[in-house]
Amino acid sequence: MSTTRNPEQALAAVLQVLRGARDPISGERLAGQLGLSRAAVWKRVHRLKALGYAIEGSPRRGYRLLGVPDKLLPEEVLQGLTTRVLTGPVHHFETLDSTNNYAKELAAREAPEGTVVIAETQTGGRGRMGRDWNSPPGVGLYVSVVLRPMLPPMELPQITLTAAVAVVRATQRVTGVAPGIKWPNDLLLGGKKLGASSPKWKRRATASGT
Repeated sequence: MSTTRNPEQALAAVLQVLRGARDPISGERLAGQLGLSRAAVWKRVHRLKALGYAIEGSPRRGYRLLGVPDKLLPEEVLQGLTTRVLTGPVHHFETLDSTNNYAKELAAREAPEGTVVIAETQTGGRGRMGRDWNSPPGVGLYVSVVLRPMLPPMELPQITLTAAVAVVRATQRVTGVAPGIKWPNDLLLGGKKLGASSPKWKRRATASGT
């Protein structure tokens, strides 16, 4: 049995089926549904486990997804996106010097608009005026997005303001708490800095980080 899916597409397809299954699903059924061999399904399940997905497996009952990792893995990010622009690809790293630096490199290599760079921790994050940006693992969201806005240069700062408002609205929708904004891009909560959007411009591409 063969498939035209590449390995990453096959991994995402297995995860999607497991995510939508209410009851355990056998490897044979998974293979038939996705056009994969049973060995290929087994490999993808073990790859998902290695990424941190909690998957219960039984020879008689099949596979069942019990939990997802507390990380911004591409599979988790993409399944929650419903936008027309932020569609990936998603580049995920456990450790990276700076998501903004990497996004700028991708933009210079003609990465498509909507490319996302995520790190669980940064070793060289920078804020305004070149200040160090503390990026410890497991406590923050370190994300940059490649944008190619059709705007004249004088209007590009609007993206910074728009990003700040968007993050406030998203935070309020998810947590019920609305941060304040110290214009143009700092987010404040309880008098302390919660985050910031910090665009870096390059030609018609921008790497916007939060």
